[in-house]
Amino acid sequence: MAGKADHVIQEAGCGLFQALVVIFVKILPEIGTAYTKVFMAFGNYNPGWRCLDNNGTKSLMEGNTTQDIYKMNSSNYYETSNSYSEGSCKLIDNCKIIEFDTKASTTVTEWGLLCDKNWVLTLIISLQMAGVIVGSLVAGQLGDTFGRKNILYIPTALGGVLNIIAIYSSYWQVYCIIRFFLGLMMACTYNYMNTYSSEFLSTTWRARVMAIPVWTTGGVLLGLSAMLSKEWKTLNLINGLIFLVACIFALWVPESLRWLEVKNKVKAFDRTIEKITRINKVTILLLDDFGQSWMSNNDHSQNEVKGHKVYTILDLFRGGYRVNSCIVGFIWFSLLLLIYSFVYSVKAMYGSLYLNLILLFIADTPFSLFSMFLPNVIGRRKAIMLYLSVSALSLFVATGLEIWAPADIRNTGTLCLDILGKAAISGTIGCHLVLTTEIYPTVVRGNALGYGSLMGWLGAAMAPILIPKDSHSLYISYGTMGALSLMCCLLVIKLPETKGKKIKEVFEADLATKDEILS
Repeated sequence: MAGKADHVIQEAGCGLFQALVVIFVKILPEIGTAYTKVFMAFGNYNPGWRCLDNNGTKSLMEGNTTQDIYKMNSSNYYETSNSYSEGSCKLIDNCKIIEFDTKASTTVTEWGLLCDKNWVLTLIISLQMAGVIVGSLVAGQLGDTFGRKNILYIPTALGGVLNIIAIYSSYWQVYCIIRFFLGLMMACTYNYMNTYSSEFLSTTWRARVMAIPVWTTGGVLLGLSAMLSKEWKTLNLINGLIFLVACIFALWVPESLRWLEVKNKVKAFDRTIEKITRINKVTILLLDDFGQSWMSNNDHSQNEVKGHKVYTILDLFRGGYRVNSCIVGFIWFSLLLLIYSFVYSVKAMYGSLYLNLILLFIADTPFSLFSMFLPNVIGRRKAIMLYLSVSALSLFVATGLEIWAPADIRNTGTLCLDILGKAAISGTIGCHLVLTTEIYPTVVRGNALGYGSLMGWLGAAMAPILIPKDSHSLYISYGTMGALSLMCCLLVIKLPETKGKKIKEVFEADLATKDEILS
């Protein structure tokens, strides 16, 4: 049942106010978040190394004795394989001077994370994932309790500061701690940049805005800046500045209209309506007596809730929402598991690291653009199923190429199919995000996005399992990823279609009767 906020949003339409909200609330924070998420795809890159004599002039690692352990790149630096033998570790340990290829400065070159220290790279990623998981657990509850605005912009500002502090990390242990807290802040930002902006939009525009290829922009920006600077500290600085610039606009953006209504924040609600009508230059019917009737007549809303109920993530599993929540959570788990398997395995793909990283995100653009209209035409569920079918098909074909195709066809073919599969999953995420926000009422929407984020990041934390140690096992990864895509495609059938339906503000079972409101 629609309330006053829904009436205002429908009457105000999608004007300048909504456009500014989308830029300040969704686009800028999401670019910074995407940049942070994908950073370690470059941050843990090993550009190559060689062992020098005590004078630092002659390479001691030359000749046939190391051919089974190392391969030499075009600059005559050895690139260590992902799996280290006991012998290779002893060779590195006995080397007094290790010189890294200057073509890139990463966490590997900063702290010499080779061989017996290679596990630190996995630890950095795992701690960032742990931070996101912890953040996802608390962000939904905090945002539903204290407001969308606070839980978006405070973590965003802290994320900017942490990125700049990271530049001055003297030890990898300090950097690990910073990445954990960056994950924590990123979870809060990610949870609410979509929820917050969508609560100012009508049902048609929600699908279009959620599909804007902002994630793609952040990924491409990372790839380009990595290609140009090749310096991990510069990338951290850029990331920090993006977050801090996004926070400047917190002074202008009002609190979510829907959240203000369900929390009965009358004065703030009225100020927000005045701002919307002034900027959009529209007149909303009954605006003049909206606040008066709300306060003086105690007609708080058609969505008045019994008592002062505090909602938690457990409310997502009440009544008819139980099965939906299980399916929504599994799909989020699978989607981020797939996305990060693609992103973090970019080093195992054929061709240039930088070019592949950029291509992986540029290819998302057509799918994201289709997602702006497709869910409104064929429905949210059918759009998700279509994208997942494309992903599953591309991954199954890639599996076949890995097993049976000759090397020249296999390398180029699987790279193209990788890019296609990842792009289809990115399109799926945009559509599934819209569906998730529309299935649940306003009072638990923050918890719903927090739950989805939690399940997604649990999946992302499992991504290293699917990342191949070498190219010989890629067919196992592709086959598993294709099966996951197909399974999600079938499960979506059980979810309700939300196309054209109004968002609920509260659970129907919690609606107070007129007598209960007046008592």
